[in-house]
Amino acid sequence: MPKHLLPLIPAGLAVVQVLPAPECVTIVTQLQSATATCPDCGTISCRIHSYYERLLGDLPWQGRPVLLHVQARRFRCLDLSCYRQTFAKRLPGVASAAGRRTERLGSLQGCLGLAFGGEAGQRLAMPISADTLLRVTRKAGNDDEPPLTPRVLAVDDWAWCQGRRYGTILVDLERNATVDLLPDRQTETLAEWLRRHPGVEVVARDLAETRSVCGWAGTYGAMATICAYAELGRGA
Repeated sequence: MPKHLLPLIPAGLAVVQVLPAPECVTIVTQLQSATATCPDCGTISCRIHSYYERLLGDLPWQGRPVLLHVQARRFRCLDLSCYRQTFAKRLPGVASAAGRRTERLGSLQGCLGLAFGGEAGQRLAMPISADTLLRVTRKAGNDDEPPLTPRVLAVDDWAWCQGRRYGTILVDLERNATVDLLPDRQTETLAEWLRRHPGVEVVARDLAETRSVCGWAGTYGAMATICAYAELGRGA
C-alpha cells in the first residue's frame, strides 16, 4: 500500500547542499522562481536588486532538528511610477514574512501544544521554549478574519504547565477546530467568554461540572448538554 511521504523541503525551494551534523541537519536552499510580483502595483519583475539569507526551522530529519538556509532575493520594480522601488520575494506556503520556522513546523508544534500543553509539548516539539510553544498554539488555526461563534461548543481542561497550571480549551465540535484558550478553569471566565460570543446553542462538558455548566448556560441562552463519556460508555 503506497504511503504519502513529506518532501525533504517545502515546495518552492530547491536544495543546494545538505550539511548533516550530529546535533542538527542544515539544508542550503534557494528559490526556484526567477521572478516576483510587486505587492503594490502587481508588476512582475526579473531584475534582482540584492540577496539576503533567511534561517528557518523545519521538520526534524531522523530525529535531528533541521535548519533551512534560504537564499532569498530582493527585486527592483519595473514600473517607474510605482512608489515601491524594491521589494522582497515572499515565501507563500513556506514561511510568514518575519517567521523563523516553516509553516509545516509551526502547524505541527501547534498541534502538539494543544495535545500536551506547554511544558510537556516542549519535549516533543523540536527545539522550542515552552512560552514560544504556547504562543504558536494560540495562533494555530487562526485566520485573518475573526472565527465564527460555534453553535456546538465543547469545554474541557487544558494544561498550560502540566501538573501546575491549567486553563480551559474551547472547541467547535461541528468544525472540529479550536476556538479559544482561556487562562484558567473558573466558571466566571467562561461565562464572560459566552457573554462576548452570543450564539452558542449547545455546550458539551463532563459530569464534574454539571451544575455550574447548567447555571451559566441557561443564563446566556445555551442548552447545556453534558457529555459524560464514562456514563455514555456504560449505557452503550
